[in-house]
Amino acid sequence: MKDIYSLKEISKYLDLSESFVRNLVRAKSIPYFRLGNRLKFDINEINEWINDLSKKEKRNDILFDV
Repeated sequence: MKDIYSLKEISKYLDLSESFVRNLVRAKSIPYFRLGNRLKFDINEINEWINDLSKKEKRNDILFDV
């Protein structure tokens, strides 16, 4: 498994549209970097980001007793 993904690859990995991922980038909500004018995503940082989101979601479930 490679570590650096393109926009197209990360969109497929996350099962999100490319435009939605671009919106996340614009909002600085997803870890990314630029290589020239291309967006690149480190899969290790993406997986950590997903884990952090799921931990926050679990805390919210506990706090709001959903």
